[in-house]
Amino acid sequence: MKKTKTRPKVFLQAHESPKVNIFTTRNNIPMDPNIGRVAFNLGVVLVVLALIPLPFLDVNSAEFIIDILTIIISFAFLMCLSYEIRRQVKTSKVKERA
Repeated sequence: MKKTKTRPKVFLQAHESPKVNIFTTRNNIPMDPNIGRVAFNLGVVLVVLALIPLPFLDVNSAEFIIDILTIIISFAFLMCLSYEIRRQVKTSKVKERA
């Protein structure tokens, strides 16, 4: 018979929630700095491309609302990304000191 690998069972208390970090891998390895740079550049490009047609759009049109939503989502993405990059830099400096 084949032996199958079983995952260890993790039980959480009622008040606990699993901490999920979208910018790290399964083994808690931080993301590559090149990936962070590419993601930041992509977010900046989205913001710039959404800001270019903004003055030419009619305020009551659907394109205007979609453009505003794109700007808001892109800014939120950039803020989350910059927070995560700063957090990883801070933890790597703490690990180097120890």
